[in-house]
Amino acid sequence: MKPSEDERPGEREFLESKPETGPKPPIQQACVFVTATTSTQQHTHMKQNRTTWLAAGASLLLAAFAPQAQSAQVVYTPGDLVLAFRASGGQGAANSLLVGIGPASSFTAGINSSIVNNLSLGDLGAELVAQYGATWFDRTDLTWSVFGANTGVNAVLYASRAQTTFGTDAVGWPVLADPTDRSTTRNNIQSVTNNFDTLDAATNSTVAALQLNGSGAEKYSQQVTGGSTDFSGVSQWTNIEGNFGVGSEALNLFRVTGTAGTTQNLGKFTISNAGQVTFNGTNVDIAAVPEPSKALFGMMGAGALFLRRRRPSAKASA
Repeated sequence: MKPSEDERPGEREFLESKPETGPKPPIQQACVFVTATTSTQQHTHMKQNRTTWLAAGASLLLAAFAPQAQSAQVVYTPGDLVLAFRASGGQGAANSLLVGIGPASSFTAGINSSIVNNLSLGDLGAELVAQYGATWFDRTDLTWSVFGANTGVNAVLYASRAQTTFGTDAVGWPVLADPTDRSTTRNNIQSVTNNFDTLDAATNSTVAALQLNGSGAEKYSQQVTGGSTDFSGVSQWTNIEGNFGVGSEALNLFRVTGTAGTTQNLGKFTISNAGQVTFNGTNVDIAAVPEPSKALFGMMGAGALFLRRRRPSAKASA
């Protein structure tokens, strides 16, 4: 059949192959919309991630450079007396618990007068339970003591001595008339108290701190176990500690000034099972214990050291 004049060769193929220029089908519009929406969501998600990472980085920087919280330092004034607890074994044996109990003047009444002082030491009972167990007051391997020294020119010393029989005053310490002996003893006491003053306060008391036991001169445990006598070889303090559980729940406090002929019994400390420490002051002058010669005292040193090493068992049988 002859093609119409209106149709030229190739025109039909051209018309059939020519792309449509009208509106796109709905499915194509939806595809374009989904693609655009997905791109927007991805951009938004990236922005959110970037914000999150920036915030996390800022928090880490702030944490790195922020001042760190520090434990409170124990409250102690040089020259104050110190109450000490020490376990020779079992729970709490790694540390000694030291407690500042205030200036010596708080425990000094007029001669032959009396004072009663219930010490405010925070929750000492809770601290004793935490360190030494719920029945700390029945432990024969747990000891306590009181010690201290002044900061003046003339050395004045304070040391406890356990009552062998509760209610009966202990025998007083020698007067230490030689000022060099008193100064030597005071130096060792101050080595301990100066270190105590740098420690962090205990959990339950701002005036108490745990001191790691060791062999240094600043360690309370060393001063009361490292020689034949406490706080120096010339103190003549054979034992300032008392044991719980064997009748030593009272400590007499003695003031050693070097005055010839007398030493002062300032009174006694007692402690309840709840950790309440009470001081009953009497402050009486007592006859001084005769001081042995230094030569004799030196000869006694080796034997005393041997007995001291066996102190816990000896006391338990007393």
